Amino acid sequence: MMGKLIPLLGLMIALSTALPLSAVPVSMTRKAVTKTVQIAAKRSGRVLTPAARIAMEKAAAKAFAQYGDDVLRALEKGGLEALKQGERHGRDFWKLCSHATPQAARSMALHADTLMPIARRVGKDFVTLEGKVPGLGAECVKFFGDKSAKTLAHAPAGEITQLVGYARRADSPQTAKLLHEAYQKSGGQVLKHLNWKHIMAGGLSAGAVVAAYKLSGGVAQLAETHPESFERIIDKWTWPIPLFLLASLGLAVWFAWGPVARTRKWLCSLIPEPKRKKDESKDKAVPEPVPEQKNEEKEQTI
Repeated sequence: MMGKLIPLLGLMIALSTALPLSAVPVSMTRKAVTKTVQIAAKRSGRVLTPAARIAMEKAAAKAFAQYGDDVLRALEKGGLEALKQGERHGRDFWKLCSHATPQAARSMALHADTLMPIARRVGKDFVTLEGKVPGLGAECVKFFGDKSAKTLAHAPAGEITQLVGYARRADSPQTAKLLHEAYQKSGGQVLKHLNWKHIMAGGLSAGAVVAAYKLSGGVAQLAETHPESFERIIDKWTWPIPLFLLASLGLAVWFAWGPVARTRKWLCSLIPEPKRKKDESKDKAVPEPVPEQKNEEKEQTI
């Protein structure tokens, strides 16, 4: 008899572990919901009164009946605030939070109205990014674009924080995107060559990004990906060169003219003056011309 019961008991245990909670008997489901609400309350830092606990359990059981196991996992990670957000955003919210890290689920539970539209548009990478740097995921997408979530989701949290801080000080949206492009192409090396004191004091310019990227060894790639910005930066750097050359030429002429003039004067002094003849040296008396009026008077007297 016992030999027949043991395989049957093993089959029941296997089914209970393999099936979702929605297929488990109601008594076990209630216990799971009660335990989940207790964990969620600790996650939210709240102490529930008996009445509040019953209300939360009813809301969790209702969401569980509608959306399944994702509700319990999301509540454990996100806290009691997830119940209200789940009612507003539905299945997508529960699914994203249930597969997210506890940090991401908690951030989603607190700021779902802001984060859910982005998460629906960008996908799981955004939720991963938000979990890595809670509160900065939306800014990353704002400054660097939707596609940045895929690359930044695997970047160190400290570098992401640094990028967002610099992007806040950028002089234009194009400069912020240029920074992200330089970061991606250089493997993060561009951040080592940016002077954070200067950026915090005077802002981040495209020229500073290009200079830092040049030190990291990637100017050619940056010129290909952002030709307009790169051309503008090069023009800004090189416009003083013609003026400098013209000024240098003027100074050279000015400094050279003095020695040339002195040399010419010295050469002229070496040439002897021709000697004048004695006859030519004497001044000859030149008769003064007779006024015409006197001649006319003489003719009249005659």
